[in-house]
Amino acid sequence: MAYLGGLAVLELFYTIATGGEITDVLYALLSGGVILGAFFMATDYVTTPITGTGKLIFGLCCAVLTFVIREFANMPEGCSFSILLMNLLTPYIDKLTMTHPFGAKPAVKKGGEITWQNRKIQCKGNDFAAAGAGSHLRCLLCLPGAGKHGEQG
Repeated sequence: MAYLGGLAVLELFYTIATGGEITDVLYALLSGGVILGAFFMATDYVTTPITGTGKLIFGLCCAVLTFVIREFANMPEGCSFSILLMNLLTPYIDKLTMTHPFGAKPAVKKGGEITWQNRKIQCKGNDFAAAGAGSHLRCLLCLPGAGKHGEQG
């Protein structure tokens, strides 16, 4: 709904500013792949943000990109391109809007080990080897320019 609503508002302002007719707004919403993109492409679970705020940001940014591509680029349709461009930004939107559980304790950094989910994880070079888990996490403290373990670099 943020996608269609944002696009309608942008088209309405543009129509009023340029002296067009109000039917131009309906034409912009019902032409091309906007309805298909809004209901099927932009709502894909894998490539859209998880949180409600993230979905709102995603929809509004898709509307702005669609409007800019349609009105100012040399292309008749910008819906699919705007959704693809916003899919690239989905991990960053998720990181920006992710909520944290009330009372959650962050991981504690102690020298070359961290505590995560009540397990001690030892750093071995550039990887953390989880005790008994067999999985590896990247050690952000071992990366170049990050400083020594336990320091904020």
